[in-house]
Amino acid sequence: MSLISVSFRWHMAHILDLHFSPCARLHGHSYNIEVQLSGEVNKDGMVMDFGEVKDIISNKFDGWDHRVLLPWNKTGPYLGFCTTPEEKAEQMMEPKYMSFAAEHGTYIFPAIDCVLIPDIKNTTAEELSRYMFGRITEILPVTKVIVRETESNYAEYNRLMYDGETRTL
Repeated sequence: MSLISVSFRWHMAHILDLHFSPCARLHGHSYNIEVQLSGEVNKDGMVMDFGEVKDIISNKFDGWDHRVLLPWNKTGPYLGFCTTPEEKAEQMMEPKYMSFAAEHGTYIFPAIDCVLIPDIKNTTAEELSRYMFGRITEILPVTKVIVRETESNYAEYNRLMYDGETRTL
């Protein structure tokens, strides 16, 4: 059994709702995402081609780079805003704007700039690493996912945590 690791750098913004610090406001990071996989070395002398792994993971999280991350479990819905009554039907299917009601105010973003992440409480590094692990493990033998917000701050979600958790991912 061998381990391989691939890294990604994505620039994303988020809001830590209900967190009483400057991070409760819209801010961003240059996230470093590390994904570690395990497997047997194949006939070509590798667990899996690094380029293939990067392509698979990039496709799974297509559109996250340079976007605003929003949790999709809020009690109030995200709303599509329309400018005329005629646009209402179209807006219901594909909204042009998304609203996010935070503790200190409501943000309105162009929908194209947002990524709605289902089943997370908040867009913390901890929640993002858990969410990403659950999605990657559907297609690759992932052992851990590390989400770094800064050089010194990161969260990790790994196989031991996943195996001990009820499958709600």
